Amino acid sequence: MTWRTVLALAVFVAVCGFIAYFGDLIGRRMGKKRHTLFGLRPKHTAIVATTITGMIIAVLTISFMAISSSAVRTLMLNGEKILRERQALIDNYKSARRASEIIAGELTDQRAVAEKARKQTREAIGQRDKLSHDISGLSGRLSELDSSLARNKAELSNAEKHLNLSSQEITRRRQQIKHLESERTKLAAVFVEEMGEAASKFPLYIKLRQEKIILRSNEEIIRGVIPSNLPRAEIRNRVVALLNEADHRARSDGAKVGDNSMAVEIFPKKIETEGSKTGRFLTESENIDAIADQIASGSGQVVARIVCIGNTVDGEQALVDFLLNYNRLAYPAGDEVASGIIDGRQSRGGILEDLITFLRKDARNAAERRGVIPSLDDTGQPSVGQLDWDDLFNLVDKIKAAGKPVKVTARAAKETWSAGPLILSMEVGNSR
Repeated sequence: MTWRTVLALAVFVAVCGFIAYFGDLIGRRMGKKRHTLFGLRPKHTAIVATTITGMIIAVLTISFMAISSSAVRTLMLNGEKILRERQALIDNYKSARRASEIIAGELTDQRAVAEKARKQTREAIGQRDKLSHDISGLSGRLSELDSSLARNKAELSNAEKHLNLSSQEITRRRQQIKHLESERTKLAAVFVEEMGEAASKFPLYIKLRQEKIILRSNEEIIRGVIPSNLPRAEIRNRVVALLNEADHRARSDGAKVGDNSMAVEIFPKKIETEGSKTGRFLTESENIDAIADQIASGSGQVVARIVCIGNTVDGEQALVDFLLNYNRLAYPAGDEVASGIIDGRQSRGGILEDLITFLRKDARNAAERRGVIPSLDDTGQPSVGQLDWDDLFNLVDKIKAAGKPVKVTARAAKETWSAGPLILSMEVGNSR
């Protein structure tokens, strides 16, 4: 409220008081003098005079205020319009406020959306940077792979050349073998013809010279572990069971069934007898009893192996014997068998050759020293360990990828006893 408005209200109140006082004063005076107007009684004349006087004073006051104050004049002339406009302004203000609140809410939502978008942008930038780094690494790796591919292509080309040479050599060797077989057949025919009547006296010799050998001398047919603390009858049953398994193996290889209804025969042992200078040979049942007694007299577990005591040809009964060894713990699981250095800079063929030499020489000798009993492989060589070919080729790739001399360690994959087999796990580490 301004000072002008305060002044106007003060004048208005003062004028109203003056009107009341002046009207009352005129009314009393006219009442005392008992004036009459238009034939009215003095009392009514005083009321009329007082009213008219108040009206005139009010008109004069309003006129004076309208003349002296433009605000009052505006209020008098446009008061109703101003009130309508004021109400309209109030309504517009309320509408604008509600709209402002809605806009403020939407602005808050938009700010949240903008913040989320900024966060996603930062994450996208981070992912872009990571992808750029990965792409750089992949580019480097691709370059290495390209170089490795070029080297592998060169090695493959050399290998193909060696393979062609090897194929030619194999073809030449096969031709030589065919020629030698032809010569052997001719020589055998000449030999038989020249032997004449003498050859008929040595049929086994002729057979060994001509027939296919199915079981080699000292070749192991079957092995088994028999505890010494079992009852003797059970030990004998297990010896017979091993003999039956050897019979099944010999039959499948082409051995002949003999007089004992088996494809294998235990080499007879000769014993001295009282009253005889030459002694006698044990029967097969007595041989089995002697083997069972020998196992029962020991302690712990015994590895019983059935081996050939000579070459056996196709269509002949195999002569075998039992070899007994105590079954002792050779390697705990994870124990090192042998280790060696292999150069990863050489070709894969060279790495494979070094690995096979390491396994057949270092690992086998170490295992035999620890008591693992070897068996003959397909080539007639003693073997103690087992390693899958896929694992061996993966090991070659790992050594080749190192591109430098590395230390190769063979370990026992599980607890291994004298009876074997020795399952190997291979490790590749630094050479120092």
